[in-house]
Amino acid sequence: MSAITGIYRLNGQVIDDCVLQRMTDILAHRGPDASHTWHHASVGLGHRMLWTTPESLHERLPLISDGGRYALTADARIDNRDELIAALDPPSNEPTDTELILHAYQRWREHCPEYLIGDFAFALWDEARRSMFCARDHIGVKPLYYYQAEGLFAFASEIKALLSLPMVPQELNEVSVASFLAQNYNDRALTSYQGILRLPAAHTLTIRPEGTSLRQYWAPDVTREIHFDTDEEYEQAFCDIFTEAVRCRLRSAFPVGSQLSGGLDSSAIVGVARHLLRRENADSAGTSLAAMHTFSVVYDETPEEDERPYIDAVLAVGHVIPHFVHIDQLSPLADVGRMLWHHDEPYASANWFPYWALFQSARKAGIRVLLDGVYGDQTVGYGEEYLVDLVRQRKWHTMLREAKSYATNFDFPLRKILWRLVVVPSVLDFVPPSIRIASRKIRNQLNRQYVEHNFIRDEFSRRIHLLDQIQVEQEALLHVKNFRKLHYGDIAELAENLRALEASDKTAAGCSIEIRYPFLDRRLIEFCVALPPAQRLRHGWTRSIARRSLSRYLPVEIQKRNDKAVIAASINRALLLYDGERIKNALFADAEMIEPYVNVPSVQDAYHRFSEGGKGSLLRAWRPIILALWLQRSGLGDHGKKAGAAKTGCKDFTR
Repeated sequence: MSAITGIYRLNGQVIDDCVLQRMTDILAHRGPDASHTWHHASVGLGHRMLWTTPESLHERLPLISDGGRYALTADARIDNRDELIAALDPPSNEPTDTELILHAYQRWREHCPEYLIGDFAFALWDEARRSMFCARDHIGVKPLYYYQAEGLFAFASEIKALLSLPMVPQELNEVSVASFLAQNYNDRALTSYQGILRLPAAHTLTIRPEGTSLRQYWAPDVTREIHFDTDEEYEQAFCDIFTEAVRCRLRSAFPVGSQLSGGLDSSAIVGVARHLLRRENADSAGTSLAAMHTFSVVYDETPEEDERPYIDAVLAVGHVIPHFVHIDQLSPLADVGRMLWHHDEPYASANWFPYWALFQSARKAGIRVLLDGVYGDQTVGYGEEYLVDLVRQRKWHTMLREAKSYATNFDFPLRKILWRLVVVPSVLDFVPPSIRIASRKIRNQLNRQYVEHNFIRDEFSRRIHLLDQIQVEQEALLHVKNFRKLHYGDIAELAENLRALEASDKTAAGCSIEIRYPFLDRRLIEFCVALPPAQRLRHGWTRSIARRSLSRYLPVEIQKRNDKAVIAASINRALLLYDGERIKNALFADAEMIEPYVNVPSVQDAYHRFSEGGKGSLLRAWRPIILALWLQRSGLGDHGKKAGAAKTGCKDFTR
């Protein structure tokens, strides 16, 4: 995790190094180890370095090559290094990841991201072509934002760096406010600021004087299906790919940690990483020299949410150094000012405050790289579509056997399993498009109720045509019958995942930590999307391929785990106990901040009902609360335009 910045003046205006330096310095938290800028005439690049990989310890960015023909700045970790070194034959025996990106560009030009595996966001200036080429990794782990207008193109790892430019306006994007409140993110590029966009995952952006080109370079092949002869072959293939996904993310010059919740995904990562570290670091006598640090959030006041029995089962295997964060003792809004500064936008979930505390704990332990098990559900897939496949094949006996096993394993009534996972999908499969479209009025009414449930003001919803936006996304999904396409949608197409990845990146960046996600390895995603549904649902166990393949690394309690902890009660308790006054100020004293967008009386009533009688949930009002706090802090609460000091000079990078 590092920071990148850059400016390209297409009108030929000379870059002011003072402005470029300001952009770069404001992102010092992302890269405290080194800072450099480069500029030549109308182009400038900046970089803040966080040392993580062994190669990064000796790396200086931006990288300037071929007498200034190329200039490259990158926030990148490349995982298929051996493959690229063999294909590109770079001069150095141990090239840095950035050098590999440069050589890949020289070989494949704008197609080079297609050959890269890893997490990356980079920008490359090609002097001969007078072009700025930007790319973002396949799933959007590394963030990249940009602004383009009136002969100016500027980019950065975080929005605040763009806002530091005198020529970038600070105006609220009200469509983004509606998307945030409604949890409807069908526009992948949208940000909370007018004119500032995010480069979507798996896209490249090329800026030239003659025009701009945006291109999607990757998506898994949803027509491909993997076929092996035996279950053992499927299991071995999954295990090999997942082990490699973990192994390459352990590449670090510093101790590595992992989040451990006690769920299947984080436990699998810790189990495999523990095995790899013991094997790699064992001395000649067979004793292990390295251990995995684990970081777990635990709940003392709400034991129904505490996962310590599962966490302890993983820890009991040994060779780990455990750390615990007692989240019940912390205020969810204690550091809200700092978190909003790091996020640049209102963050959608109260769940980020436990992560904030966990990342701080990791940083104190000397950890710079932290593995995370999120998105295992989306990548592996539950496999519930297998039941519908069995109906299509008229294999009623097998379908019923799997449904009964599913009901037994997860303690669900069989009738509900059959209705939700068999009857409804099967009926919809045969409903003609004309009838689906005719149901628009019913869906519109449901959408209207959904908007009201999220406290969105009716006048605001109508003014920006929010219901139409929701309808467009729903109708697109109604025509998707390919289960692999829906599976891929769970991984990459749903923009909620992209926003959550960016929120995680910014939260971790506040503690100068890089997050790595083994379940978002491109090779693993492509493999899982191509799996037959029968490999994901087996004997009533969802995600069966992961449970079976990784059994040697998982305690039996984890292999057979059939639930997930929901932490709503603990956060509700903490919000009321520690943050009642701040919430009342946001929803009552400072309600004018959100009044143009939020049905204030309705959300105030929800607060009263919960605080006085414990009815409902404060989490339902989280988005209006955090929106009010963000509008106040950003200065955009007054007609959506920030009033403040002119952005000139090279000082005052304060938060």
